[in-house]
Amino acid sequence: MSLGFSVLEKGGDALASALEQTRQRRPSEERSYFTSDLREFYAWLKSTEDDLATASLRGCVRDFIKQNYPLQGGAKILGAEIRAPEFVTLERVREEHGVGKVRVRGILAHLRGAAVEELSDLQDIRYEDLDKVLQFWANLQNIKQTAAQLHIHPVQVKALIRSKTLEAHRFGTSLQYVTKSSVSALMTRLENLPAAAASKENLPLKDFCRRSQIPSARVISDWVGGKREGLSRDPDASGLAAILVCDGKVFPRRSRRFAGDLALLDAAAHLRMNVASVRHLRDGGYLTQYKVRNPETQHYRCYITESSIRDFEERFITLGQLAEQLDVAAIHLARALDKKEIETIPCDAGFVRAYPKSETEVFQKLT
Repeated sequence: MSLGFSVLEKGGDALASALEQTRQRRPSEERSYFTSDLREFYAWLKSTEDDLATASLRGCVRDFIKQNYPLQGGAKILGAEIRAPEFVTLERVREEHGVGKVRVRGILAHLRGAAVEELSDLQDIRYEDLDKVLQFWANLQNIKQTAAQLHIHPVQVKALIRSKTLEAHRFGTSLQYVTKSSVSALMTRLENLPAAAASKENLPLKDFCRRSQIPSARVISDWVGGKREGLSRDPDASGLAAILVCDGKVFPRRSRRFAGDLALLDAAAHLRMNVASVRHLRDGGYLTQYKVRNPETQHYRCYITESSIRDFEERFITLGQLAEQLDVAAIHLARALDKKEIETIPCDAGFVRAYPKSETEVFQKLT
């Protein structure tokens, strides 16, 4: 009691400092709340609500509680109503605004330029910080929404993010959120393209990329970066699918490099075959597959292991790979192999144009 009076006689600042020390002594695993932190002291003050002698003391404690604890508007603390609380719990933020704890912490860390781990224990947030978080969150959208707005595939959205054409953020999770302002800027640039009609000279972006075997994200990023001119826009099409590319201005092709475990499409491109053939090799035991869940779409994606591809290529060669080596058309090579009666590998899952290397080496000598 003597220690308590020695603090009180020094004024409100000394009391606030002592209350803060009491709050900091709370075990880290316990939820911070003023009734549990101040304990008997608060219970005693509450019992003196009708005593004018403790009015200024109650005012100091009330101000401390308002500045350090989450409260609901209209709540009564030590006999007085709190009309403008300064803190709100992250649980209430999720209930009222639909933004979860992890996301709030991640956005707040981003706005402060801090690491997400520094705010891992944050349970409450100031209203002024919450306003900034909600304003920032309102300018974000997920990958699927962006893909639908731009009329492209989510994989292409990620490629545009990697090329810095679109701005995106992660907040302590694997999910990416694209800024609406960067999408809007891209759409504005698209609308400023001259209108034209699709023709043999002006190919739709999808057709041009398929013919030239160039990723559409590269065409778009080069256009945004000023490396590509002469594009136009089909007013009857939507999103980036409206882009028309002059077929006379073809990009130089880039050879793709594959490393590590490959998705089915990449495995097919690496082995110079279609995806159905990759699936046949997988089901026939020649290739090994595993699945990974995409946290952004909740769908599973299949990958072929690097080791199984390497083992396959040590013993076999596909029609596409052999055609590339011999610099001939695959269809003509297939007829020549059939004429020489060179058998494809046995695969119960389905017919695959892949051959034992020993057989194809003999064929190459004959040719």
